[in-house]
Amino acid sequence: MLQLTNKGRTRSALDPRQLTIFTAQLAEQRSFRVEQIHQYETSSVPLDRPEAPADEEVRHALLAGAKTALAEIEAAQIRVADGTFGRCVDCRGGVSLERLEVLPSVARCLTCDRGSRR
Repeated sequence: MLQLTNKGRTRSALDPRQLTIFTAQLAEQRSFRVEQIHQYETSSVPLDRPEAPADEEVRHALLAGAKTALAEIEAAQIRVADGTFGRCVDCRGGVSLERLEVLPSVARCLTCDRGSRR
């Protein structure tokens, strides 16, 4: 079921129905993150009720996390477009369907992900 692009990269082995589902999930997650970032960037009041000087620091940490998540989602959308979604960006092996179902923006298989954390 594997296909090769003209650049020799392994293409996704997911079927079209699965890709449609993941594409929709990524779009929904992207919309959520864009709105979240907008709220954090335009809020003059950190979080809902600032009670401590650390609230601004927390808001910045949440904003950074949201931006990181957005970048990962957009990278996954690029992989969908170029046909490599569902393939590990390191070893080019398959990313398990279960792993993608939990986190559609995941870029690495479990083996490579564990190896990159050492």
